[in-house]
Amino acid sequence: MNKHEFLDHLERLLKSLPRQERQKMLAYYAEMIDDRMEEGMSEQEAVQDLGDAGMLAEQIVSAQPSKEKKLSNPMKVLIIVLIVLGSPLWACLLLALLALICTGILLILTGYIMIWLIPVLSATIMVASLILCIISLIGSPFLMVSSFMTGLLQLGVGLIAAGLSILLGLFTIYASRYFIKATMSFSHWLKEHLFYRLKEVHVWQS
Repeated sequence: MNKHEFLDHLERLLKSLPRQERQKMLAYYAEMIDDRMEEGMSEQEAVQDLGDAGMLAEQIVSAQPSKEKKLSNPMKVLIIVLIVLGSPLWACLLLALLALICTGILLILTGYIMIWLIPVLSATIMVASLILCIISLIGSPFLMVSSFMTGLLQLGVGLIAAGLSILLGLFTIYASRYFIKATMSFSHWLKEHLFYRLKEVHVWQS
């Protein structure tokens, strides 16, 4: 690698530096190459003696002073004062955002509750009918001892409750299949129409 190639390569590696600083570095290393050539080295030997251009560029860039600007104390105080003064505004906005999130969650839960209201209600009546059936069937023999007609009536109520509990149990089982499908469809709809849109506006990811 000759002098021109070395300096051209070094310039490309130092593109992150300001132009004036970059030209200063290039002039410095060009002078170092010239000094070595005056001492008797060939152009290639002088370039090789400087070392790898990549390592030199790393050293030059790392030696540059940091350009991060630190806030002065008066500026920090001003920012704190602005935050305190603006607290009523951003606190109200934060509360409004939380209210919207809670409302959305409640609406989603309401959707699931509405879907499962019928099978849950039928299952509840089924359990109540089953309890009534057991109590009536167990108690009817004791009632027949004192009053045959009352005990017979109680037995009939127990049998009706048993039939009702069986019918409601079958209805709950078959209805639950359809309501499971409805729940999956509702969840799919939420995923497509709500969650994907939130992702598009970069709300979901944050």
